[in-house]
Amino acid sequence: MSLRHAGLGQRSGLWIGFMAAGERWWLVLPPPRFAPQPLPPELWLGLGLALALLVLIAGLFVRSIVGPLARLGEAVAATGDGSARTVTPEGPKEVRRLAERHNTMLAQLAAADSERHEMLAGLTHDLRAPLARLRVRLALLESDSERAGLARDADDMERIVGQCLAFLRSEESSARPAPPLWLADALSNEVARHRELGRPVTMTVSEAAAACQVAISPGNLQRLLDNLIDNALQYGAPPVEVSLSLESAATITLHVRDHGPGIAAGQRARALEAFAQIDPARATGGSCGLGLAIVRRIVAACGGNVTLADAPGGGLDVVLNFPAQPG
Repeated sequence: MSLRHAGLGQRSGLWIGFMAAGERWWLVLPPPRFAPQPLPPELWLGLGLALALLVLIAGLFVRSIVGPLARLGEAVAATGDGSARTVTPEGPKEVRRLAERHNTMLAQLAAADSERHEMLAGLTHDLRAPLARLRVRLALLESDSERAGLARDADDMERIVGQCLAFLRSEESSARPAPPLWLADALSNEVARHRELGRPVTMTVSEAAAACQVAISPGNLQRLLDNLIDNALQYGAPPVEVSLSLESAATITLHVRDHGPGIAAGQRARALEAFAQIDPARATGGSCGLGLAIVRRIVAACGGNVTLADAPGGGLDVVLNFPAQPG
């Protein structure tokens, strides 16, 4: 058997030769009527443009989903950082629904926070008048021992009222940006004020830290340091050591340490929360658990953070990191 292609002068097609009865025979298979033809360049160009358009549409569709989700994720993260903000509902229906629920949640939180703020402000205001009357009556008591005991209770109540007011002021001032302040000089003045009151407070400042500024108001700095020194002397042990150093070009760090028992590692996060009482003994002595919460709120308003650590040799080290601004 043999095979061959033929065309032109012969009949075109596939010729198959074979022997039968001593003779050669040929079987001719004609070519297909419609032979495959190459695609024209115009069609290839059209297919390429269609594919590019399909990729573009798919990219825009993915972007319409990913973009709103990313912005919603940033808004949720900002809520955790204390800088809550609403988002514009956009994108597919499911993403818009998530954004609307996020905005509703923020509105509910803001309403609850406003109600708490008004309640605390009203309670603090209402307590001041009875305290003033109590002090007048104390002055009229004849028994010195009874007067001394009641005076201590009145002092504790007044201290609690003062902490509540400081907490409210720190909340209000955190919404207002503060101009840069020479932190080393301002701290030195505050420490000198405490030392004039007979408090055992020392201070050290590095040369690099003295040349930097921090965006904090003098009033907030005073409240911050007053709370830290009060806590250190009330729950720790003297002396209180205040130190200021430049940890990096962008961060200035304030340490306030005491020589008391400190705070257990598992309780430190809770100690920074408002109205936290990590030790039953702290519920007495005119404390309502706002001191460190006030400090954290003030530092957060400056763009910094607060951590609690063990001081070398024992005691509590309150570490405050602020964004540094070169002078």
